Amino acid sequence: MNGFETILSFLRPIEHLILDDSISEVMVNRPDRIFIEKDGFVEPVRGINLDKKSLMVAVKNIARRLGDLLQREVWHSKNTRQSPRGSA
Repeated sequence: MNGFETILSFLRPIEHLILDDSISEVMVNRPDRIFIEKDGFVEPVRGINLDKKSLMVAVKNIARRLGDLLQREVWHSKNTRQSPRGSA
């Protein structure tokens, strides 16, 4: 299971929104305040409530995944720099 699938499993109530190619953005302000951007317009999504615990687990997994990616990027940039001429 990749990172996206791991995160998506905690967001089942909005999975259909996330996977909908016509929706450019899904915004969760609170577990019961969800908006989508579609065709350049932001609109509320009614009737969906995310479980607070699942939402927090998803947020933590996203942050952890982004942190891992950022750490790898920093490590790669530090370890692939060319040394100035004459230095060891």
